[in-house]
Formats: sequence, C-alpha cells, structure tokens
Amino acid sequence: MFHFMGLKAQRFLIIDCQTTGMRPSVGHLLEIAWAWASADLAPENLEVHDYLIQLPEDGWLPPRVSEITGIKKSDLESASELSDVRAKFLDTLKEAGGEPVTALIHYCQFEEPFLKVFLEPDPLPFDFLCTQRLAKKIYPSVPSRNIRGLTGFFGSRIGEIKRAHQHVRATHLIWQGLAANLVERGCNTVDEVRTFLAETPPKRKKGEPKAKAVSYEYRVDRAKRLALPERPGIYKMKDKDGAILYVGKATSLRDRVNSYFRGKKGRDTRKLEMMAQVWDVEVTECGSAIEAALIESDEIKRLDPPYNVSLKGAKRSMIFYSKDFETDAVEQTEELPIGPFRRFNGVDSLRVFYRGLKENLLVNVFHQPVEDEVMVSGFELFEAKYPEFDFAAETFRQHLAIGLQLLRREKVTPEEIEAEEI
Repeated sequence: MFHFMGLKAQRFLIIDCQTTGMRPSVGHLLEIAWAWASADLAPENLEVHDYLIQLPEDGWLPPRVSEITGIKKSDLESASELSDVRAKFLDTLKEAGGEPVTALIHYCQFEEPFLKVFLEPDPLPFDFLCTQRLAKKIYPSVPSRNIRGLTGFFGSRIGEIKRAHQHVRATHLIWQGLAANLVERGCNTVDEVRTFLAETPPKRKKGEPKAKAVSYEYRVDRAKRLALPERPGIYKMKDKDGAILYVGKATSLRDRVNSYFRGKKGRDTRKLEMMAQVWDVEVTECGSAIEAALIESDEIKRLDPPYNVSLKGAKRSMIFYSKDFETDAVEQTEELPIGPFRRFNGVDSLRVFYRGLKENLLVNVFHQPVEDEVMVSGFELFEAKYPEFDFAAETFRQHLAIGLQLLRREKVTPEEIEAEEI
C-alpha cells in the first residue's frame, strides 16, 4: 500500500501510447510505455516498461507515423501480442495494492480512447491528470505546450523524443516542473489539483475593458537580445544546457534575432516549439551577408542542429514515384521517373489521406487532433471557396494537380521564404 506525503511525493502511473491513426476507428495501438513515478524521483531512477504491439491483419504502418515515431516495419517483427502486453500492464496496476491510481498523460484527449480499447472489456481502472492541460492553465504564455517544447522550457533535455518510452521520460520531467509550481500555489493533493483545473476566471462585467492578450513568454534575456549589433552574422539558438537548437544567418543580427520574439498570430508550430526551448542566443559578427551565408552552411553541417532543415540535404533519403504516384522506390527507373523527392514528404501524407477518402474514412494528417466535424466543415468551406475545381476527381494524380494549381496562385516573398527556413 502506498502512503503519500504531499503532491511531489505522490506516485503516479505515467503512460504514453503510439498509434497508427488519430483515433481507434481509423488506427491501432502501435506502442505503449509506462512507469511509476513521483515528482521527487530522480529521472535516472525512472524504470520504464515499453512494448511494441503486433498490428492486426488489416493494420498497416503509415509512412508519416513511421517518420514521427521512428518505428520501422522491420521493428514490428519482434512486436508483442496485444493480449500479452495487456496482461503485463494489469500486473503493474496490481502494485498499487488496491489504492486508487491516477495516470499522468501528456494530452489525455488522444490517449484515453486507445487505452479504453486496450483494456476492453474492462473499464479503465484509473483516472487521469493531463500534463498538457495543466501546462495550458499554469503557463498560458509558453510558445508551445507540446511535449518537446515543454521539456525544453523547463530546462530539461533527453535527446530525441519519438518513441513511447522517451515520451514517458519527458512527461516525468514536465510533471516535475508542473508539480513545483502547483505546490507553490497551495495544491498538495490530486483533488486540490483538480479543483485548480476546474477554476474559471470571473466573467467580465458589462462596461469593463477586455483583458489584454497574453504575450508569449521566453527564457531569453530581453535586454541581451535588444542590444545585439545591427551587423551581418550568424546566430545560434541554445537550450538551457548550451546545446545548439538552430543556426541561422542575418543581414542584421538584431533585427533577425528579435523577429523570433515578435507577434503571436500565424506563427509556425515547429518554430514555436523551438522557441519554447531557447534559453540563450549566441551571435558571431561577419564582414558581409555572403560570409554569413557561407559560415552558416558550414556550421549547420558541423553541428547538425535539430531544427535546421533546409541545409541538411546529405541526410535526406530521396525517393522516386511512378506517374500515378501510387508506387515509390529509392532508385529511378522507367516505371518510376518522377523525382527525386525527400522521403516522408507532403506527397506521402496526401497519399495516406487520399487512401482514407477512398475507403470513406477521415484520416487525420495534421499535427494536432482534429474532430471529424471540423474536418468535414473545412472540406465544405474549401470546396465552396474554389468551385472551379472538381474535388470528386478519381485519381490521386488529379488531386495533386489541383493542389499544384492552388499553390501557384500564392505569391511568396523572399522575406516569407527566409521566415520559413525552419
């Protein structure tokens, strides 16, 4: 039996799932990991159990899921049967000795439906605390509250965060940061945390001015970045430990670096994820913009920062497509003349989406969960905006051609290209 003494000492079951789809109706459980942990447990003492799960006969591993998780088809050859993993999970729950169990999960809205299917026909034997929801409540101004962004925001770094066991470790680090804040607020039990989550701000009275929009909160010293020189050079975004996240060039270091800290609307989610982790910026002045560009290229190849994409071509796996885009391979042939393309590109995501439509299924290829009703409404609005196109076209190539025509309508400025380098 567990005896808990305060929120930091309370033991939770941290759980993470990787799946082949956004919900059980269109995907299957691919991997699951869990660990008992408390906020005062040292990260190196965390014991994580993780298992790849065999897919059913009608299951498949979409290329986009393979890219996100790092799980390959060959990895599934040693996967465990779902029933065996379920039995091990239930054995873990018995360690609670009959005491109530609370699961810590980052983004419960996604994980809970899959856990219900995983444990069928039994009901879920635990309740939840969502670390993403807690972070949203406590830190409304953090640029990104996804698992990578928050881990870096709290000053922790565990390397790549793709597999379920890595997500469990990251969730534990996030919980340590959240728990410290909650205790300062006077929350010392799970019930008090739930009460805090349920609190809503008082309604604005008639005639009262609207509250000011919350600006993003950054870890970088504001005075330091505002004092940067207005000269060409390169800049390096660093996390708390000094690891380099991104290398960029600038004609004016002050203007370019500070552009990352301005504005809130329309910001790229990947860029915001990076900015949540940045604790310092190091700059090197150069004699000219050309010199800065050359040094930037060399530094990216030397340092291999995780958020640089455009100049890391040597690491890209290139593929070629057939004329109907239904088949691909790494070598160009007469049957596969179109390419080369980077592996796991937008074409792959669109192929997954198109396959779902042909089977009358809505496959979510977005970075965040989207409700079916929202997707349907979005399609209807899109079709209404572009009535000149036949969205009932039968082939994937026809749909790709429509997308290309729409893309050519967009006017992209050099400034916008530079802003989207990451």
